[in-house]
Amino acid sequence: MSHILTIFGPFRLLLMMLMFLMVSGCASDGIQVGVQNRSEQYRQMLDPQSILSSKTPRCAVLPTFASGSNAGIASFANVSFAHVARKQINDVNILFHADVVNRLNLTGEVDLLNQLLASIDPGDFLERDKLQRVGTSLGVEYLLLPRLVTVITDNATRLSFAGFTFIRTGWTTVELGLQLWHAPTGQLVWQATGSGTLVVENVVGSSPSIQTTLDTLLAAMLLDFVHGRSESVLSADLPKPIVAKVAPTPTLIDPADPKPISAAEPTAKPKSASPTPTTDQP
Repeated sequence: MSHILTIFGPFRLLLMMLMFLMVSGCASDGIQVGVQNRSEQYRQMLDPQSILSSKTPRCAVLPTFASGSNAGIASFANVSFAHVARKQINDVNILFHADVVNRLNLTGEVDLLNQLLASIDPGDFLERDKLQRVGTSLGVEYLLLPRLVTVITDNATRLSFAGFTFIRTGWTTVELGLQLWHAPTGQLVWQATGSGTLVVENVVGSSPSIQTTLDTLLAAMLLDFVHGRSESVLSADLPKPIVAKVAPTPTLIDPADPKPISAAEPTAKPKSASPTPTTDQP
């Protein structure tokens, strides 16, 4: 009996190594994505492309609003919005989160932004007088408000043997809202709500990054806005992320000094194409 166990031990180890190699080859190399988005237009507005791409900025993006345990993830959405908008919108020229905060800090009116955002939860609206004052201070007509609703990250075992896990499926789900407000009248002009889920199978068991999920969802929402779509469903495979080094671009000008704070240009640009919605209901 001891002789049999001695033989079975190395054989069991060899079998496990072979299975590991097999499942490594079976694990997905990319990421599967599913996105659903729905939007409504409530008031007449300028052409969406002109709102986002006018020579003089007409639109500013307020800091992403997130409450509870998601508050710390709001910065992910702020970065994603700027990244996606620059990639997806031709000649985009809007004030992003950093521009908004820095300009209001320069004019000493950053508390006004806090007062404006304080009315969102639980009322889900922005007060007209504060909208007007923020719009006037920033010199824009429209204000975009991203709202992070839910972020769920988890993983589950797909294949295990002899007490060892070989393949785990990881997923990340994000739910996001996006509103467009007309600052002079305090009117809600357009709104979208969307959810995105990224799934990856591998031998480690890590879940897709929140940043990648937000990028994919925001790309769908912004493209729906520009093209006037009221609903879209996207399902596709994404390639592995491409590493790129970038430097800040000049977007902020101090009123007391017309010279841009930073004149650096991007040193590299990611080369990746965003998936196209597979179902579109205008």
